[in-house]
Amino acid sequence: MENAEKKELNTENPASPEETGKSETAEKADSAEKGDASEKTETEEKGDASKTDRISDAVSARSAKNKEFLENMRKASKKKRKKHIILITIMIVLALAGAAAWIIIRFYNNIKDRYVMEAGNPLPGVDAFLQVPWDSVEIKTDMKAIQTTDLGEHTIELSWGPLQATSKLIIQDTTAPAGKTEDKVLKLGEKLEAKDFLVYMQDATKIDVSFVNPPDFTKEVVTTVGIELKDQGGNKTLLTADLTIYDEKNVPVIKGTENKNVYVGESISYRAGVTVEDALDSNPELTIDNSKVDLDTPGIYQVTYTATDFVDRSSSASISVHVNEKPANYEDTEKMYTLADDILKKEIKPNMSEIEKAFAIFRWVRLEIPWIGTGSHDNDVDQAIRAMEGESGDCFTHALVCKILLEREGFVCMVIEKITDTGTHYWLKVQINGNWFNMDPSPIYIRQFVPFLSTDAQLKEYADKWRPGLYALELDPYPPAVTESPADVVYKDEDYIMTLR
Repeated sequence: MENAEKKELNTENPASPEETGKSETAEKADSAEKGDASEKTETEEKGDASKTDRISDAVSARSAKNKEFLENMRKASKKKRKKHIILITIMIVLALAGAAAWIIIRFYNNIKDRYVMEAGNPLPGVDAFLQVPWDSVEIKTDMKAIQTTDLGEHTIELSWGPLQATSKLIIQDTTAPAGKTEDKVLKLGEKLEAKDFLVYMQDATKIDVSFVNPPDFTKEVVTTVGIELKDQGGNKTLLTADLTIYDEKNVPVIKGTENKNVYVGESISYRAGVTVEDALDSNPELTIDNSKVDLDTPGIYQVTYTATDFVDRSSSASISVHVNEKPANYEDTEKMYTLADDILKKEIKPNMSEIEKAFAIFRWVRLEIPWIGTGSHDNDVDQAIRAMEGESGDCFTHALVCKILLEREGFVCMVIEKITDTGTHYWLKVQINGNWFNMDPSPIYIRQFVPFLSTDAQLKEYADKWRPGLYALELDPYPPAVTESPADVVYKDEDYIMTLR
């Protein structure tokens, strides 16, 4: 504001001398300059035109350079963008290739080398050949063409889109066959194969059936056969079955049957002393038909014994039962059995074995019934009663009483009769634990021998050395004694056994 006011004051007031002097000088200078300018105008104009041309050329040249520069910049930028695009494209391609490679590697790594299954089980699906489930993986192999019993290795082709891979299906059989047999009974001359013994057999694969040791079908025998089941996997199962081969001609043999003599009103032990031998059956069935016997009426009656073994072979034997009137001096059998039971109560102790019971009876008869060289054999009951009451008797009496006591105790036994030129001798055969032994309770022998549960060979050896001909006889139809005697078990106390010698 102050400066503006000063300018206005300078306009209104006349210039000072100093200012006037300066003004004139300035005017002169201006005028000189104008003159010079007038003179130089033409020259300057020519010079200016030339300068303008040069400037124009320079501008044109610069403009061309700028265009070239811009063009170069454009090209460089375009080239750079192209490189970027190429680089990005390469990176994308590499990324896609890496991803694809990773997927491919993962696919192949997911395929199992093999899958193992048991024969007979259902065929597996695609997941069985993969480490982990993978969508869209398919089995290209025709699985229907593979049987679950085709043991071994099968190639399985798998695909996932364009990718292909293979795995192995291993079918194995590790389970042994199952089976059941039945026993067989054949006639001599018939034959069977191992498979004929089978009721059923079962396995996922084919089974071979064979004998462990083929039986001999040409001999009569009862045996156990081994039957082997072997499947395609090599698994084995051993089964057994009983085989019986019999000869129709070899029927059971009934031994020990003899005619019976009883008095009216007495009872009869039809089975006592009767045995059955059979080539195959150790315990054949024995039936006794005594339906025609009338023990209350005197007369002669027929009794039939029939033995049948387990292969239905049978034989028969018959005896006569003589039912007689009681004599005037008849002694009732009830008294005989009462006396026998009283003796057994004294001699038989609890927990005795079969051998010990038999020995107690043998010892009592041998020691308590005095020996006499002869005796009456008309009335067995009367003779037994007298002997058990203390009277003497001969070898028949000793054998008779011993038999009565043994049978009352439940033993099976029989009286053996041997007739020679010099006389008759009686002793017993007794069955102990299923075997037959000799027992001679007659107290007439020297110390060298005690005939308790003796074998046939032992009897013969004694007789040949000390009493020739006493036991030297063919024992048929009596059962043979076994070859080894168990009697030593009761000979523990020498003083005790010496009382019998």
